[in-house]
Amino acid sequence: MLNNTDQNNYKVFRGDDFAVQLVFTDTDNGAIDIANWTIFLTFKENKNDTDEQSILHKDFSGFPNPELGIALVTVSHTDTINLSGTYFYDFQLKKADDTIQTITSGSVTFERDITRRIT
Repeated sequence: MLNNTDQNNYKVFRGDDFAVQLVFTDTDNGAIDIANWTIFLTFKENKNDTDEQSILHKDFSGFPNPELGIALVTVSHTDTINLSGTYFYDFQLKKADDTIQTITSGSVTFERDITRRIT
């Protein structure tokens, strides 16, 4: 399982779609069923900002094959179209028993793209 000691930094062009695959396994590398889990993604300019001050926050659930322990979380180009610079982020999960755990965090840098048209 990903854990909160893993730092993952990303570079993305603003206005692009991007996805992150999260894979959940037990100590024997067997898949953990994530059927009733929700995954939260939050971007903030400052780590001390409240969730209400976040630049972007999304919730993900209803994964296609939860028994495989794979969650593909996607962020749409419409979510990133106006983002520029570096933000802090984290992924948290909420299990069926209401326990919450931060699974990874880091920074995401949105670089300026050249093409700005969306058709």
